[in-house]
Amino acid sequence: PHTVQLTGLTPSTMYEFTVSSVDRYGNGPTTSASFDFTTLADDDMHAPVIILGPLVLNAGLNSLDVFWITDEQSTTVIDLGPTEALGATITDPTLTHIHSLTLVGLASDTTLFLQASSTDSSSNGPTQSAIFEGHTLGQADTDLPVVLEGPVIIGQTDTTATIFWVTDELSDSVVTYGTETPLTLQQSDSTRVFLHQITLVNLTPGATYSYSISSTDASGNTVSVDQNANATKQTGLAFTTDTDPDSTAPVITEGPEIVSATDTTVTVRWVSEEIADGLVEFGAAGEARVSRAADASLSFEHLFTLTNLTPGSDYTLEASSVDIAGNGVMSGVFSFSTADQPDTATPAILSGPDAQSIDLTSAEIAWTTDEFSTRQVRFGTVSGELSNQATTTLVGTDHLITLTNLDPGTTYFYTAGSLDDSQNETISAEGQFTTLQTPSGEGEGEGEGEGEGEPMTCFGSSAASSGLGSLPDALGDLILLALIAAVLFTNRRTTRSGT
Repeated sequence: PHTVQLTGLTPSTMYEFTVSSVDRYGNGPTTSASFDFTTLADDDMHAPVIILGPLVLNAGLNSLDVFWITDEQSTTVIDLGPTEALGATITDPTLTHIHSLTLVGLASDTTLFLQASSTDSSSNGPTQSAIFEGHTLGQADTDLPVVLEGPVIIGQTDTTATIFWVTDELSDSVVTYGTETPLTLQQSDSTRVFLHQITLVNLTPGATYSYSISSTDASGNTVSVDQNANATKQTGLAFTTDTDPDSTAPVITEGPEIVSATDTTVTVRWVSEEIADGLVEFGAAGEARVSRAADASLSFEHLFTLTNLTPGSDYTLEASSVDIAGNGVMSGVFSFSTADQPDTATPAILSGPDAQSIDLTSAEIAWTTDEFSTRQVRFGTVSGELSNQATTTLVGTDHLITLTNLDPGTTYFYTAGSLDDSQNETISAEGQFTTLQTPSGEGEGEGEGEGEGEPMTCFGSSAASSGLGSLPDALGDLILLALIAAVLFTNRRTTRSGT
């Protein structure tokens, strides 16, 4: 993504702007449409708000990857140590909304206590998280990433195609493609993610392309999927571009709706029938909607968390989305209100957690909460000693995490946890399941319920894995990608949240 900081602006003033880019071959500039924003009337006096996380997304033999999201650009700081007294500090002074820090040089098979904090450019803060734990692997990661869903084409025009797939661990994204074999064209993204989304451009209208995908994790393990070795057992990794340009605007099929609200924050969600970007314009009831939160990444599901609102107050908003061809749609004006008091209630588990679809080396853990929240499963082979962890950055009320690379014929104990956007956390009682001893054509499991699948990583002294419940759920959960690619401009701090 491209980021430019504008300075020397006048308070409480509307500005118009365009952006443009030239590629390494000198082609361009490609110039955007005109946009506008309004600067703040007063100095920023608010500390950053942690709206997602912190989470340990990945563990290595001697490393941990920690992730969290704040509502404004701020520093990235981790305090860590072998006890809750912590003791060591690692700092990245770069200002960002998306905080990702890899801790290296750690002892293997060791539990560390961690605390995340962030301070903004006006020295507001630090905002500190609660203390949480991470556990390094007991042995080196030699497992290939597992392609859990896809690859599949989730959007195309006459000259573009967007390919999506999901892996069970953080890994990069590579698509090799062409109209003839051997395939010679390639598009890649070195960012390690669970949800992979690559858009191919400058394609020929009405042409058929074949493609393959590959993903490599931090340990150098690579998985490839093509027409000869397709991990998801699809046939024919190919697509044909449209013959004519796309001139149809996206349709908003769900929302906009408020899915979470506190006294100072709300989370707004809507769904478009095709992948598109997202924009929210909002303001106090009876006033102009001059505050904005924008996300240039393309997804079906759009989720924005608006922060620093006034308790017990009324607001209005409009949501809009524009597809890759430039066709746009805008919702009607939508009203919402903040709560009078802070949210101090932990998410309630309405059903589950249940172990289901149990197989030789995998099992799904499903549960439902009464409010939007994150999802995490801790598990192990000894009751009360759950050193393995499966974590996701996505939020929802229906939760499903798939554990893979388990041992056959082994009993596992687990708990499920959910954290809401007010940092209230609930953890279930301990459950257990036993993996199958012999192969089965049908997954056998205990428990019921459906959940939204999501990418996550499992780590500890044994398994490393993740999962999605079904491809439609995965497509609806393109939140993490959008978060990493988020583009924000607003005169009140807002951000898009998972995911």
